[in-house]
Amino acid sequence: MLGEALSYPRRGDGWIRRTLLGGLSLFFGIFGLPLVLLAGYLLRVLDAADGGEPPPFGDWFDLFEEGARAVVVAFAYTLVPAMALSFSVLAASAGLGTLAWLLALSTLGLYLLVLYVLPVGLLRSYREGALGASLDTAAIRGTCLDGSYARAWLLAFGIGLVGLAVTVSLGIVLVGAFLGFYLSLAAWRALSLGIAAAE
Repeated sequence: MLGEALSYPRRGDGWIRRTLLGGLSLFFGIFGLPLVLLAGYLLRVLDAADGGEPPPFGDWFDLFEEGARAVVVAFAYTLVPAMALSFSVLAASAGLGTLAWLLALSTLGLYLLVLYVLPVGLLRSYREGALGASLDTAAIRGTCLDGSYARAWLLAFGIGLVGLAVTVSLGIVLVGAFLGFYLSLAAWRALSLGIAAAE
């Protein structure tokens, strides 16, 4: 699966244009709108497990609508765990003892669990065109408990960490955004294959 994920972004005649658009979206993401469009595009990648190559950028209004929905879903999923994690880390750093560190580790585990479930919830929302579909626990549970998805998520998480490191370390240089987008595409391809295998 690793080779499939890493080769995926280079497929298709328009891969250079696609990488340029994705890299620029990531580089100018500080302005908000480009990241929303990128979120919509990655959702299309997540839903394109059967496709031999990444979907093209296009249908910009629909892309924005899909990306905006994805941002809302991600915010709803991660808000409470992120706040709890921040609070527990601050408490532990303030020297409140072992209990505070145990709380920090527990909330970190909760946050990782949310990140594990989030791609499946995002895809449910994308396919149904409704925010509430991301909370369909009956449909989400089966995919999340499947070993194929678990392995794909671990692979995607590893690729994503490398992509984040590259983007942050080379962020001041435009090439960092292009490499970050390339690795993001590879990570979401791995997730796509994992979800398809689990369904």
